[in-house]
Amino acid sequence: MLKISSLKKLVTDSMAIDLGTASTIVAVKGRGVVLDEPSLVAINELTEEIVAFGLEAADMSGREGRDLTVRAPLTAGVVGDFERTKRMLAHFVKKAKTGKANMNISIQAVMSMTSDVTHVEQRALLNAADDAGIGKVFMMEEGLAAAFGAGVLPSDKRATAIVDIGAGTTNIAVVAKGAVVHSTSDRHGSHAINESLATHLRRNRGLQVGEETTEMLKTKFSSAFLPDDISKSITIRGRDVQTGSPAAVEITAGEIYPIVESIVRRIALILKYTLSDL
Repeated sequence: MLKISSLKKLVTDSMAIDLGTASTIVAVKGRGVVLDEPSLVAINELTEEIVAFGLEAADMSGREGRDLTVRAPLTAGVVGDFERTKRMLAHFVKKAKTGKANMNISIQAVMSMTSDVTHVEQRALLNAADDAGIGKVFMMEEGLAAAFGAGVLPSDKRATAIVDIGAGTTNIAVVAKGAVVHSTSDRHGSHAINESLATHLRRNRGLQVGEETTEMLKTKFSSAFLPDDISKSITIRGRDVQTGSPAAVEITAGEIYPIVESIVRRIALILKYTLSDL
């Protein structure tokens, strides 16, 4: 695990990589974020070859046919498909190196990891980084990385609680003096809301919808607090579960609220228990 003193030894063009379930972000010391793309690969099912990564793969989502699928090679913040994670990471590293900024990047990187990552999962991540052409990798807990990103200084003596809700995981850490004092990780993140919304629509309204629809519902129409107008509605389009034909249903804010609220409450309880353990 990376020590704070080691940060000062990183060369000017070292990378910081957040390889997340939903997106991958690459930053370069002194230059900031140089890449922010979805953690997706598009696969030709006939040849099993990867035909696109990141943004290009995301553009193909929803247009998949019998011979093309778009997949996320990471699940709940860990490597689910080693070979495709390695290929995707190598693509992102190469793209960051050859970006418009004409960087001369020495392949040395800091990568974030969840507090509950197993030795096997950590080894898979390190192997993927090594195979992607990164010569030296330092691992840092996501809670500590999030704290620094939020402006917490290594010299701060006061304890700070950090809640990092990712797509696949929620990480809660208490940081003080540049170290994680206590942390916990739950393998439920914002994608859990999408999945719950999709399940509700399928089981209770007979409508099959895609990721884009549930993401829109989550970000533009849902709330963790009881809406002022629970009768506010929106029309959702998808396919009828029984017939497969195009269909549409009207869903209200009051119908969505308990689905989102239950997941937010779960995260709040984890935070409560984490703080009570101190």
